[in-house]
Amino acid sequence: TPLPLGFQDVEPEIKVDLFGNIYVTAIEGVPAGVDLWKSIDKGATFKYLGQPDGAQCPVGSMCSNDAGLGGGDDSIDVSPGGYLYVSSLWLGSVTMSASYDGGTGGIQPGQKWEVNPAAAAVPSDDRQWVAAYGPETVYMSYRQILAAGANTSNVIFVAKSTDGGKTFPQQVATFPVTSAVTARREGNLVVDPYTGNLYTSFRPQELNGHTRAELWLLKSTDGGSTWAMTKAYQGPAGTDIGNVFPVMAVDRGGNLHLAFSQCSFDSTTGNSSNCKVYLMSSTDQGQTWLPAVQVNNGPETSYAILPWMTAGSPGVVDLTWYGSNITTSTQSADWHLYFAQTTNATSATPTFTQVQAISQVVHKKDICLKGGACGSTGNRSLAEYYQIALDPDGNAHIAFTDTVNSNTTGDGRTWYTKQIDGPRAYAPPAPPAASTFAANVPMPGTSPGSIGGGPEPGIKVDSHNCIYTTAPGNPFVWKSSDKGLSFTRPVNPVADEPTLTGGDEEILPFPPNPTGLDSVYFGDLGLSSVHVRKSTDGGQTWFKPGPGGAAGDVAISSDRQWYSGDRAPAATDFTIYEMDHELSTEDIRFHALTNDTAWSPDASGITSSELILPPDSTIVNTNPGPVTVDTKTHQVFGFFNASTLRNNAVQPPFGKMPNVWEATGPGSAAAGVPPGPFTNFPVFKGVFDSPATPAPPAGTQTFGTNASNDFPAAAIDNAGNLYVAWAMNNARTNRYSVWFAASHDHGKNFYGPFEVSQGIGAAVMPWIAAGDDGRAEIVYYGTSAAVDPNTVAKDDKNVSWNVFFAQTLNASAREPVFTVSQASDHINHFGVICNLGLLCASGTRTLADFFQVAIGPDGVANIVYADDATTGASTHPVFARQATGPLALTNPVAAQCVAGAPSPTPTATVSPTASPTPQPTPAQVQLLNISGRARVDTGDNVSIAGFIISGQRSKRVVVRGIGPSMTAGGAAVPGRLMDPFIELHDNAGRLIRSNDNWRSDQQQEIQATGLAPGDDRESAIVLTLAPDTYTVILRGANNTMGIGLIEVYNVSSTTESELGNLSVRGNVLTGDNVLIDGLILRGGTSKRVLFRAIGPELNGVVSGALQDPMMELHGENGALLMSNDDWHQAPNAAEIQATGLAPKDDRESAILMTLPPANYTTIVRGKGNTTGIALNEAYKLQN
Repeated sequence: TPLPLGFQDVEPEIKVDLFGNIYVTAIEGVPAGVDLWKSIDKGATFKYLGQPDGAQCPVGSMCSNDAGLGGGDDSIDVSPGGYLYVSSLWLGSVTMSASYDGGTGGIQPGQKWEVNPAAAAVPSDDRQWVAAYGPETVYMSYRQILAAGANTSNVIFVAKSTDGGKTFPQQVATFPVTSAVTARREGNLVVDPYTGNLYTSFRPQELNGHTRAELWLLKSTDGGSTWAMTKAYQGPAGTDIGNVFPVMAVDRGGNLHLAFSQCSFDSTTGNSSNCKVYLMSSTDQGQTWLPAVQVNNGPETSYAILPWMTAGSPGVVDLTWYGSNITTSTQSADWHLYFAQTTNATSATPTFTQVQAISQVVHKKDICLKGGACGSTGNRSLAEYYQIALDPDGNAHIAFTDTVNSNTTGDGRTWYTKQIDGPRAYAPPAPPAASTFAANVPMPGTSPGSIGGGPEPGIKVDSHNCIYTTAPGNPFVWKSSDKGLSFTRPVNPVADEPTLTGGDEEILPFPPNPTGLDSVYFGDLGLSSVHVRKSTDGGQTWFKPGPGGAAGDVAISSDRQWYSGDRAPAATDFTIYEMDHELSTEDIRFHALTNDTAWSPDASGITSSELILPPDSTIVNTNPGPVTVDTKTHQVFGFFNASTLRNNAVQPPFGKMPNVWEATGPGSAAAGVPPGPFTNFPVFKGVFDSPATPAPPAGTQTFGTNASNDFPAAAIDNAGNLYVAWAMNNARTNRYSVWFAASHDHGKNFYGPFEVSQGIGAAVMPWIAAGDDGRAEIVYYGTSAAVDPNTVAKDDKNVSWNVFFAQTLNASAREPVFTVSQASDHINHFGVICNLGLLCASGTRTLADFFQVAIGPDGVANIVYADDATTGASTHPVFARQATGPLALTNPVAAQCVAGAPSPTPTATVSPTASPTPQPTPAQVQLLNISGRARVDTGDNVSIAGFIISGQRSKRVVVRGIGPSMTAGGAAVPGRLMDPFIELHDNAGRLIRSNDNWRSDQQQEIQATGLAPGDDRESAIVLTLAPDTYTVILRGANNTMGIGLIEVYNVSSTTESELGNLSVRGNVLTGDNVLIDGLILRGGTSKRVLFRAIGPELNGVVSGALQDPMMELHGENGALLMSNDDWHQAPNAAEIQATGLAPKDDRESAILMTLPPANYTTIVRGKGNTTGIALNEAYKLQN
């Protein structure tokens, strides 16, 4: 395929980024510039993007055709995240042009081309080569050409940029000017992405006894600061291997490959003959080399020149060259494009599969190999080289020069072709066996047989195989002592503070206790701080750690806390590290708690200038991932996503975060001392959206990457390798998938990324856990539907999600491979999954932001995920345990959870045994719901409900104010209150919380209870309350009036505390405007309940009290069970008197009955249709 343009373009370069975008450049010659093309459809079409080079190129613009100063030589590369680097040789220096938006350009920072017209600091240079390394490091080599023929000339320099090509402060001569060996034909520069080692080669000048038949290797193992030079090859006498550039490549096994064209050379005429392409390889990073072997084969390509190559999996090398059947370089011939592949380049006798890549003749004349010395005596229309590159699948792509088919002038034009069949260059090792998972287990609710919890669940496994899970909404912790077969009903670790409603939750069993229970730390995110609790009895009871509870709170103004633990500073000490995200400044902070003394001050994890405001960042936005510790070095690592200078805003201020960062520093040196100081290293840097103005050419769009889907995940294995996983969209297709990178040098550099999720669908919210060396496991939500998860409709049944488990046993290797298995045994979600956090629309973030996997001492994977697709249940955590498949530990321990926790409540997934089961003790009857319906007016005539929580433990309740959704007999209640407003007060009358419209506050927590009101105008509050008396006031917003309903629901039914009594005060009128109370009794036995209707006792307390109340008690079907006018006339008046709760006025009413578990209603009217304010009360008595 010819690339669109109509000008001379030769020496084409080609690169394919991790998303599959294809970039091609070619030179028009000095001073005509470097042309750039891009394909986003796998090479089907290419679009011209102008000339990004040239010292005179206006900032933020692309140079017009033939305007560039450069164009002498070009060299390009792309970073692992998609940064595009284009270099161009001009007469004064080398221009480096960097693009961070896929080459589309713009005028905003991050979108505009960053043009450095003097990237080479040494004057009079030639033939630059570019090599990208890591997120934002780029190297450039070039040759100094002062005083040709003298030893002081022809030194190869290597420049280094660590800011994405903007500046090159490091310029290093690879050998001294006094070297006896100097360069004449310098080859390309390559970097090993795994080690960071740099390599280049050259053919020397014919000085000091050196000849054209030599190849020399330059190698740096310290980032280009110092270099070693060794001879790599000595050819036969009378040969020349400068035809034209030697080529190097590093495969995924770290093997080094060197290709060149070797010709017989006539020193008298300067002509070459009998040229062949050779390949030689090194398995020890260039220390020794295997013998060179000829690649080209057959009479049709007996003459082979201008080779280029690329390398894939270990020992796999793809090569290309121009070939014909001539014997000398001065002969005209039909030249063809050839391709060969070897899969055993590192063997003693490599074999090659060779094909003619395309049928067309690409050149019909001679080819001069003298470079600039060709003059008018030889044809140099093909210039000196062309290139081959691999796409993410391992297919070969070639950009080449054709002088025959594009025009009739004989000038070179750039063409493109790609591999469409045959073996790919990537042939990874066999992945591990697939895993299976046991029947999934939902977390139990607070009442027997119910399902409980919320989204965003977390999980940890202690050293004894006790499994702890947690979820926000309610600050709940569940425990399994039987390897996940069953879980206890939830416990609230922060029940000692009843006003805490459960924000983000974190749990950490630490330190391991070989002789007893592991301690467990819990963190609940509150509005003011992270509330910390500790358990030493297996999660039964919880308390604030530290002297007098001094460590019970940490991290004021925080958001999303994470824990990790270490035996430090000394082996007998233990330190808990807390990392969080400061809510207002977006800082990443670290605290330390050593030996349960007190939390240290915070240490900032933000040190890179581009993350600090000002001057380098416009909007700082971070998203915190986990914190982890290397227990051997005691180094602390925290990971987070971040926005950039451009911010890639989707919806300010929480826009796209294309970058993944690490903050690392030493651990705490002493109690009370924070870890650090911290240093930031980039894990991954993605690209920006194409600009809207000026819009790029159609067919070149870049979708800015967003690595915040939602938190990055990270883990460290037992060998000290660091692993990071995140989900992001493909910048070419916008498809979301899971990616993985690894660090083998304690977080200074990261290798990758590699795509983990498989198929054409979408994958989000990964989490990672690691075991022994190279063993890592990633979980994520995945769908087979090819959709953007952010834009799918809510509950779209065509987009179903499941939980997937990706396992690798060679995560620390150069070519990690994963096997993906499904972990969920049912669909856990339908439709949209929004990753914009707090900016998500209602109902689009029901799974919240993450779920987790943890590895137990037995090496088995344990997963807890969120499920909102189960019929009849709100969003809740579900547990999945690996049943078969490889383990994460090579020497697992068959640990059994230590006794000490409450007996677990079996779930429906556990099969009963044949053993006889004793009859259980009847459960205590509990009030699960109490409600009061009354006329709501203004002033004192509002509706007021009082209730009591008795017992020793706090209770989770939902309080609701209902109006618009009230019905009776299936029809709307006439005169209902259309905009209720509720207040909750303590026993001293202090306001605890108020609410007008329930979605405006605590929406997620309320929905998680399954008790969300049916109308957005109605009110609701969910809180955990300590034993005490409480009052609820129901008003009409803006003094509106009508019939309203106060409801109190017990959502944490435990025998340690009870929702005891109910008292509702309201204005009793006539008709439907009477006072109605409802209650629900649940349990195993009947219970005595006393109901009262109070009126005259309110004289002097309120004006207009009801002077003669009457009461009715109704059952579930509405049947009248009993009625009463004056209590002392009741048939059991003596029993009423004996309770001590008899009304004080004989005109007041009372009913005492023993009631089985059921729903009941009491109605209070005025005798003779009298009206006034009354109380309707219910007391649950001790039998």
